[in-house]
Amino acid sequence: MFSKDNRWGTFPSVSLGWKFSSESFLRDQTWLSLGKLRLGWGKLGNNRIDELSRYTYLVSQYNYPYGQGTHVLQPGFTSLTIGNDNIKWEKTETYNVGLDLAFLNNRLLFGFEYFDKKTTDMLLAVPTVLSAGLETDPMTNAGAVRNYGIETNLTYRQTLGRFSFDVGFNLSWIKNKVTSLGTGNEPIYGAYLNEGSIVDYVTKTAVGLPIGSFYGYVTDGIFQTYDEVRASAQYEPGKMDSEQTTRVGDFRFKDLNGDGRITAEDRTYLGSPLPDFVFGVPLNFKYNFKSGDLELSMFFQGQTGNKIYNVMDYYLYNAAEGNVYADIRSKHWSGQVAENRAYFPLNTTAEIPDLDANDAPRNFRSSNFFVKDGSYLRLKELRLAYSFDQSLIKRLGLKSLTISATAYNLLTFTKYDGFDPEVGKVDGTEGNNLSMGVDHGNYPQARSFTFGLQFGF
Repeated sequence: MFSKDNRWGTFPSVSLGWKFSSESFLRDQTWLSLGKLRLGWGKLGNNRIDELSRYTYLVSQYNYPYGQGTHVLQPGFTSLTIGNDNIKWEKTETYNVGLDLAFLNNRLLFGFEYFDKKTTDMLLAVPTVLSAGLETDPMTNAGAVRNYGIETNLTYRQTLGRFSFDVGFNLSWIKNKVTSLGTGNEPIYGAYLNEGSIVDYVTKTAVGLPIGSFYGYVTDGIFQTYDEVRASAQYEPGKMDSEQTTRVGDFRFKDLNGDGRITAEDRTYLGSPLPDFVFGVPLNFKYNFKSGDLELSMFFQGQTGNKIYNVMDYYLYNAAEGNVYADIRSKHWSGQVAENRAYFPLNTTAEIPDLDANDAPRNFRSSNFFVKDGSYLRLKELRLAYSFDQSLIKRLGLKSLTISATAYNLLTFTKYDGFDPEVGKVDGTEGNNLSMGVDHGNYPQARSFTFGLQFGF
């Protein structure tokens, strides 16, 4: 994967702990079951990239006509990717300090940790200009990023006769910031899309901002009259209303640099694919019958603060080709703006522009229209189990017998309009942080059910 000179890395770690609840000044108290202070430092390495990234390899069947007069087609070879023999381990250095507490004979548990991770020599597939003729962007060690935040958890356990339970809550707050992008700190663009009107990179990584932030234009409603078009930065002087590229029913885009035109300079940051908060809620309940134990366990997980770039909205809201949403007409703007549309139903309060198979004004260029709130709460696992008392099963020659039913991804609460807010990555981008949160209609998490029978002799 790496060259001989960069093949090996050294990644040490050390941790210290002080169990202050065992000190003499706390040894005889009863309210504190555990008190522990933790400190840690360590380094980790990352090499999760294509194992051929360091090689430049040639592809055949790229023939070339050569010679004077009557050209002779000669067999040709070309490289569609450029290797980098200088790539090396990505390194992450972590500092953390934590506090663990237990009260009331371990019935109430609390944990807190602050961490600071600094990643250097990030392994990124840095995009090249299209004229380079490459199908795959070359891998390189580019820049550094810092992740810091807080992790905390709280658990309560209790037994009331035959009934016992424990409920918990864990929460992580994470902040991501790019601190360096190599010489010159030039921004890196990523997640290139070639989807009709979206012919652009949709993420931009720059110093001081989260890695892989979404980037594009900002919409400002839909034009309702030609007076609004004439007063906008999208108006083309010298053309009649009927000749304008932008018309009533199209998106109005914000002129962010104030030059009176809508150009690539009006693009800006649209949000981060990284969540502000990640949380989980484990719940466990148990009741002891004379014949055995009935157990119910649930695990909720979720996150908030992240954005998702929903590419599928281009296809399902666009009238160019292919499948569309069943209620596409009711969601799109519609107005009686011409004689041949006098019979059209009015829908001027819609948030999606007028249907246009050609999309001449590029309503569906990369913009905040595709950037959605990725927050969600999901019942990740629900399990119901019954364990029979040994007195009932010993005649069967068994020591234990448990029957169970488990459901995964049973419920999801989200405002995201895509298939699944837990967006994965498409093939070929798994190790590329510049493509996080871009939803190409990735297959959703399956809702599944399993039934189990466990016994011991």
